[in-house]
Amino acid sequence: MSKLPQKMALDESILQKSVQVFRGEVKPCRGVIVVSRRQRRILVSFRGSSFHSLSTFVADSKIFLSQWPAFWPESKVHQGFKGVHLKCYGSYSARVLEYAHQYPRAKVIFVGHSLGGALSLLGALQFGHDHPHIRHRLEVTTFGMPRIGNDHFSRGYNQFGITTNRITNGFDLVSNLPFFYGYTHVRGEIYIVPESHETIYCTYNEETLEEDNACSNRITFSTSRLQDHGAYWGIGDYLPYRLSRPSTDTLVGS
Repeated sequence: MSKLPQKMALDESILQKSVQVFRGEVKPCRGVIVVSRRQRRILVSFRGSSFHSLSTFVADSKIFLSQWPAFWPESKVHQGFKGVHLKCYGSYSARVLEYAHQYPRAKVIFVGHSLGGALSLLGALQFGHDHPHIRHRLEVTTFGMPRIGNDHFSRGYNQFGITTNRITNGFDLVSNLPFFYGYTHVRGEIYIVPESHETIYCTYNEETLEEDNACSNRITFSTSRLQDHGAYWGIGDYLPYRLSRPSTDTLVGS
């Protein structure tokens, strides 16, 4: 991502001097912060991960639930995601706060794919708690994000007030991981229908946390497709240049 600022300069909607690449203490923590004055948005974008690396990370020894955040005592999240988040948050939060004060009318949007989606959601939650005067400006958009925590976490997040778009695609199995240990999803699923790429808003019961079986919740191992974890709406690259390849690193949290 060393050439990212120069490449981002090709996008005229982005304030060039605002481009800030961040790197945390662990490899999965990579991302960029940019300001789009035209759209009045501050974007905090986390690098995505490949199906193989994410699946390994989700299923490794850190799959067990661990208490977090402290302000919801019964809430628990994936131990690995928590470990990466705690070593990542400090690498970008101060700059996001600076931009939020500098551009008081701008939305602050956390966005990420796969593991990056999990980090974006955890990051937005902590940022909103740390800076409640900015919470109403926060949004989260994730692509192919796995389940993050237990029912207490999902209910707490759903009531926290952050606008969330949890985009799922076709037969991408990652959105349903982990299957066990009491993991649940937060609200906000938007599903991309296979083949037609039609986009639909999915139902979600905030009391029972039941997901829509007409959307990604119906996917099983036997019906899943690896390629659906990458090209959303059939698009491989959203920009006319590649910013970085998805992470294929061995993902290690603590």
